[in-house]
Amino acid sequence: MCKHFEVIMQQIFNNPEINIGEIEFISQIEKDQILTQFNDVVTRNPSFTIHEWFEQQVAKTPDHVAVVCGEEEITYNQLNKKANSLANLLRKNMVTKGRVVAIVLDRSIDFIISIFGILKSGAAYLPIDTEYPDERINHMLLQANAAGLISRSDFQINMLSCFRINIDEMIYTNEDVANLSNINSDNDLVYTIFTSGSTGRPKGVMVEHGSLVNYISWRIKAYDFSDRDVALQLLSVAFDGFGAILYSCLLSGGKLVLLNSDHSKNVNLIKQSIINYGITCSSFVPSLYRLIIDASNKEDIKTLRIVTLAAEKTDKSLVNSSSQLNPNLILVNEYGPTENTIGTTANFSMSEGNVTSIGKPISNNHIVILNEYSNLLPIGVPGELCISGAGLARGYINDDELTADKFRFNPFFREMRMYRTGDLVRWLPDGSIEYIDRIDDQVKLNGYRIELSEITCHLQKYSEVADSIVTVRNDASGKKMLCAYYVAEKEIPFNMLREFLSEWLPVYMIPSSFTKINKIPLSPNGKADKNGLPEPKRDENSRVVKLPVTLEEHIICQAYSEVFGISNLDLNNNFFELGGDSIRAIQIVSRLQKYNRSLEVKDVYSMSPLKKIAEVMRMHNRTIDQSLVEGNVELLPIQRWFFNKGFKCNHHWNQAIIVKAKSNFEKEHVIKSITEIVKHHDALRMVFDEKEGWISQYNRGIEDRLFAFSMVDMMHLDKAELIQNEIRNVTNKLHASQDLIKGPLIQIALIKTLFGDHLFITIHHLVIDGVSWRIFLNDFTSAYTHSVNGETISLPPKTDSFQKWSSSVNKMSVKGEKSNEYLFKDIFLFVNARETGQLFANTGFDHAVISFCLDQRYTREILRSMNDIFETKPHEILLAALTTALNKMTGSKRFLINLEGHGRDILDELDVTRTIGWFTIQYPVMVSCENIEDVGGLLQSVKKNIRFAEEKNKHNTNAIEITPEINFNYLGQFDGDFDSDLFMPSEYDYGDSVSKESDKVFILDISSYIKDDALQVTFSYNKNIFKQEDMQQLSNDFINDVTKIVDYSANPDQIILGKIQPFNDFFYQDCFYSAFFAVAEHFNRDILSFIYTDIFRYEFTEESKSLSCKIKSNIGFEELVSQEGIEVDMKSGLNCVIEEVMSCLKNRKPVILSIDCYEIKMREEYKKNHSSHSILVYGFDENKKVINAIFQSENAGSSYMKHEITFQELKNAYRSYLIHFGHNSYFPAFSSYFVCDEKLYDKRNLDQLR
Repeated sequence: MCKHFEVIMQQIFNNPEINIGEIEFISQIEKDQILTQFNDVVTRNPSFTIHEWFEQQVAKTPDHVAVVCGEEEITYNQLNKKANSLANLLRKNMVTKGRVVAIVLDRSIDFIISIFGILKSGAAYLPIDTEYPDERINHMLLQANAAGLISRSDFQINMLSCFRINIDEMIYTNEDVANLSNINSDNDLVYTIFTSGSTGRPKGVMVEHGSLVNYISWRIKAYDFSDRDVALQLLSVAFDGFGAILYSCLLSGGKLVLLNSDHSKNVNLIKQSIINYGITCSSFVPSLYRLIIDASNKEDIKTLRIVTLAAEKTDKSLVNSSSQLNPNLILVNEYGPTENTIGTTANFSMSEGNVTSIGKPISNNHIVILNEYSNLLPIGVPGELCISGAGLARGYINDDELTADKFRFNPFFREMRMYRTGDLVRWLPDGSIEYIDRIDDQVKLNGYRIELSEITCHLQKYSEVADSIVTVRNDASGKKMLCAYYVAEKEIPFNMLREFLSEWLPVYMIPSSFTKINKIPLSPNGKADKNGLPEPKRDENSRVVKLPVTLEEHIICQAYSEVFGISNLDLNNNFFELGGDSIRAIQIVSRLQKYNRSLEVKDVYSMSPLKKIAEVMRMHNRTIDQSLVEGNVELLPIQRWFFNKGFKCNHHWNQAIIVKAKSNFEKEHVIKSITEIVKHHDALRMVFDEKEGWISQYNRGIEDRLFAFSMVDMMHLDKAELIQNEIRNVTNKLHASQDLIKGPLIQIALIKTLFGDHLFITIHHLVIDGVSWRIFLNDFTSAYTHSVNGETISLPPKTDSFQKWSSSVNKMSVKGEKSNEYLFKDIFLFVNARETGQLFANTGFDHAVISFCLDQRYTREILRSMNDIFETKPHEILLAALTTALNKMTGSKRFLINLEGHGRDILDELDVTRTIGWFTIQYPVMVSCENIEDVGGLLQSVKKNIRFAEEKNKHNTNAIEITPEINFNYLGQFDGDFDSDLFMPSEYDYGDSVSKESDKVFILDISSYIKDDALQVTFSYNKNIFKQEDMQQLSNDFINDVTKIVDYSANPDQIILGKIQPFNDFFYQDCFYSAFFAVAEHFNRDILSFIYTDIFRYEFTEESKSLSCKIKSNIGFEELVSQEGIEVDMKSGLNCVIEEVMSCLKNRKPVILSIDCYEIKMREEYKKNHSSHSILVYGFDENKKVINAIFQSENAGSSYMKHEITFQELKNAYRSYLIHFGHNSYFPAFSSYFVCDEKLYDKRNLDQLR
C-alpha cells in the first residue's frame, strides 16, 4: 500500500496538473510482473482448421465409437462420411466459405454430423436451441444472413426464405463420401453463437478456426484427454461450452455421450449414464452437479476423473461433498466469455478454501485488470477483467458499431485488440484471479448469460406497460430468480405477460414473477434504484382457491411448498408463478422421492396447475425410516463447540418452558403424552460420555427411563410471591439434576396451585433448540388431546433423523479460515485483554438483565412493511438499530456481533422439519455505522454484511481468532406456540436454566422474540464491565433507533430520491418521444396517459371488426384469416382497422401510429435517422380518404410537421410489412397504435419530458 502511495505522490509531484484518470497506481516492477510473469502463457499452435484436425483423428481411430445417443451410436469413419455427404450437398446449394448455416436440432448424432458437414463445406455453423421462440430464431437467421438451415422435418417455423435441409430425410449413399478439399484458413469463421443483448436483441459472436484450435489444443493437453476418455455432454447446443466437451473428446479419439433434453434434466438418468458408460469427464453448472452428488454414492461416480464447473459460483460444501465421494476426482473452475472462445482462465486446484479463484490465463490469452480510466490495477485491487490474445472473437456478426465499442486496442500492447468483459475481479499474489461480481446488468442464472435490459425491452412492448425493470432476487428458499416490475394502470395477469414474452425470449429468460408498481424508484443520481423495489409478488389474480383433497394432491402441494418455502399452496398454483426455474424443477423431482413419488422434469415445466401435475405423478420407492433410532450419533458442530468450551457445570445448561393449563393438567395424560413424544423424537433420548478426551453421543432405546417426572403440590400457598419462590426452588433443583452420562435429559414437573396447574419442562440444550420447542409443544397439544379423549396417540410421521442429519453434515462440513482475523482488526472491543492484560469474571453471577418491549404498531411494521420496502428480515432491522445505539454509546463505527441461525437448511436432500435436536449454527458478523443519519445506507450495509456472513459461515466448523463480545439472537414469533386450546404462558419464572457458575460466552447477550404481537428484548450484561445506567441508556437508544428506522420507512420521499420519471429511457431514445410532445402541443394538454394496443393481437369478429390476440406479427393478414376461418379480404380487414382508428378520433382520442417510413411520403424527412417512426393522428377527412398527422421533423427537438396520409398509403405500409419485413418483427410496418385517454398524470411529468 505504501509503495502504491509513493508511486501516486511521485506522479503528482512531477506533474501537479495531471488528471486523476492519468495517475497510475503501480510501480514498473509490479507492472512488469502483471504484464509478463502473470501472462507467461505463450505456446505454439498447429496451423490446421478444426475439420482438418477431425479428419486426422478419423485416420487414427476410424472404427472407434465417436458418438452415442440413446440406442444409436456412430464410429469416427461413419461420422466423417456422413459429414462429407452433407458438405457436398451444401456446396451444391452455393453454401461456401464465409457463409453461415444454422442448425436447429436437439443434442443428437445428427447435430454432430451437421457441425462437421458445415465446416467441411467451408461455411460456419450457427447453433440454435429448438426451444427458442420463432421471433428469436428469425432474428438470429436474419442478423447472421444465414445461407441455409439444417433441422428436422417436424420442426415448423415461419421464417425468411433460405435453403433448408431436413437432415432426417437425408439419404446417405457411398457417393460423395471422400474428404473434400479444404478451402479454409485459421482466419475463417468456425461458428457464430448468439448471446443475450442489452439492446433487446441477441448479438452474434463470430469465432474463427484459429481461436478454437488454440483453446482446444490447450484443453486437450491440460485435461490430459485421450482415446480412453468417455465424455458426457449435457450442455445446451446454443451454449459455447458445448464445444469444449465436443471437440476435446472427438479430436483426441474419445467417445462422446449425448443425452437429449428430457434426460439431461433427470438426475437419476444422468447418474445412470455415468455408471453405464463409465463416464470419465463432463461439464456441469454447479447447481446441477450438487444434485448429482447428493443422489450418488462412491460407486456411482468412481469412473469420473475430471469435472468442469462453469457459469455459476461454486460453494465450499459442493467441493467437499465431491471429494468425499471421489477423492481422486479433479474439479476445474473454467471461466470465459463467449467473446473469447469458450475459455479464458482455469483453476485446476479447486478445494474447500479455493472456490472463488477462476485460475490463471490459458495458453496465448493475455489478461489485464483495469479501472474505469484504463489504468493497470495492482495485485489485490478489484477492477474489470480485460482480455487480449489468440482466443479473441472476430466481433459481432453484421454489427460493426457494437464490435468497435466492445473490442478496443490494448493500451499496453497497441498491436493487440482487447475485450472488456464487465466482470469485476482482482489479481491474487500467485498470479491467479479471483472473481467478485458483475459491473453491469448482465447476470448468470443457472448457467445462462442474460442481459436484463433485453427482457425489459421486450416487456415494454406490451400494450399496457409504460415502464419496467428486471432484477434478480432470492425467493423464500434462497434461490435466485428473475423478477420483473412494471408500471401500468392496472394489474396484468402473469400468464398474459409470460405468454407475450415467450414469443420473443427463451424460457430461461422469462421472469418468474411480475409485480406492478406505481413508478420506478430512483437513486439520488437519477438512476433506477433496484434496492427500492418491493418484494416480488405471486400470481393471485382473484382466482378460486382449490385446496388439496386427495393424498396425491397433498403430496404435490407439500413438495412445492418445501422447495419454494411458501405455505398454503393451492391446486391452481403453477410452477412459474411460484418462481420456478430449471434447478427448482430438478429439486422438486428429487424432493418427491421421499414421498415415494416420481415425476418428469418436463411435467414440472408445464403450465398446468398443480392439480394436473398431481394426476401424472407416479409411485416411487423412497420412504423415510419411521423405525426407532438407536446407537452412536456423530456430534454436530454446535455440540462440539459446547464441549470444547469446557463450561463449568455443563450438565446444567438447559432450555426450559413453563405453561399454565387453561382448565387443568391430569398427571396420567401428561405422562402418557410425554412418553409418546420421547419415543417418537429419538434425539430426546440422547446421552453423552467422555473417554480419553473424546466425547461420544449415544441414542438410547426406549427400555431405559425416558424422562424424570415430579408431582409438586403447592395448594397450601395462597400468595403469588410465595408460589414464585417455591417454583424457583423446585425448578432450579430440576435444572441442576440433569445427568449427561446416565440420562434422561428431560425433567418434568406438574405443579398444582390454588390458581391453576402449571407444567414445567426443562431439557438439556444439547438435544433441543428453539425450533424443536415448537415441534414439542404442538405434539404435546395433539397427544394430550388424544389421550383425554380416549384415543390412540398418533403423531405426524417422522422426518429424517438427527442421527442421519449429523452424519450427512459431518461429511460435508468445512473448516473456516483462521487467517481472517484481519477482517475485524478495526472493530470496537469493550475488553481488550491483549492490550490491558486484564480479565474480568464472566459467569452467571456477574450478569444482570434488562428487559423491555417495542409497541405492537412498530413491531408490525418490522414484520411487514419494512420487509416490503428494504427487503430486510426482522433481525437485520434490529441489528441496524443496535449498531447505531452502540455507536452512540462508544463512538465507534465497527462492531463484531455473534449471530445464530436455526441450521436446518444446509442440506437439501434431507428433511428435518419435524425433527427435534440442537441444529443451531452461529457465526460472527461485522456491522458498521458510517453515518447514523443515512438510515437507508445503514440498512443496506447491515443487510449485506449479515447475508455475506450467513453464506460464508453456513458450514464453518472453525472459529475466528477474535471471539465476539456481543451476541444477538432473534428467535422469531412465539405467538400461538405457547398459547393453544390446552395451555397458555405461565406468569411464573422457571428459574435458572443455565448454572450461574457457568462462564458466559459473551459480555453482552441480547435475545429478542415476538410475543403478544410485540417485540420482547432482553439485555444480559456483565456488571463488572457495564454500568446499569449505561445499559439502560443503550436499551433506550436501541428502542428509539428502531422506531426511527421504522418512521423513516413510512416516508417514501426519503427513500426514493430524485425526480419523478414516469417513462424510461426507451421513450427518450426512440421516436415515440416526439409523439408525446406532439400530443401535448396539439391538444394543449398538461398530462397524458397511454393505453397501448397491438393491432396484430386483436380478435377479428363480425361484432368487433378487429383482429385476434392469437395473431403473431410475422403472420400475414391473408394467412391469418385463412387460419381463423374468416372470409374477409385484405381491403375490408384494413378498412376495419382504419374505421376503429377514426372512431377513436371522433371521440377526441388521438392515435399514435407506428408506420414504415419508407412507404409514405414523409420518408425523405425521416429516413436518415430511423427505420420506422411514430406519428400522431389527430383528425381525418373521410371524403378525401386521408388522416391528419403530426410527426417530428429531421432536426428533432421541438420542430414538428403536419402531414396528410391516405388510406392507400396505410395499406401500402401494411403490405410492405408482409413483403419486405415479413421475417423481422423488430421493424413492423404497421405494428401498433397508442390511444391517449383523459386520465391525468402530475404536471411535473410532462415538464420532465420537455
